[in-house]
Amino acid sequence: MSAAFGTLDHGILLSRFENVFGISGAALKWIASYRTDRSQVIDGEHSKLVLLKYGVPQDSVLGPKKYIMYAKPLGAIICRLGLSYHFYVDDTQLYISFKPKKGRSCESTIPLNH
Repeated sequence: MSAAFGTLDHGILLSRFENVFGISGAALKWIASYRTDRSQVIDGEHSKLVLLKYGVPQDSVLGPKKYIMYAKPLGAIICRLGLSYHFYVDDTQLYISFKPKKGRSCESTIPLNH
């Protein structure tokens, strides 16, 4: 998932907070207020204030948590496909485990071109 933090859709995120995690009322309004009146500083100059629709800063305290909460439904899809997973800050690792066939040594499962 390239540029995961920069492509996070705030509308979907707020919907997940409310419908998946049960965050509502003042707490949800407080989270939603994060996306309004944001500016960028370049060489000491502030840009105009804008409404952010996408992304969370990677160096923010809540950015990684927001990404994981945003991606949580992906876990159910992965499980339905019979895979296991680990979510990391801005990465998802998919894996599958299996037992080797009887009569085969561990060395025979290692590719020859490693």
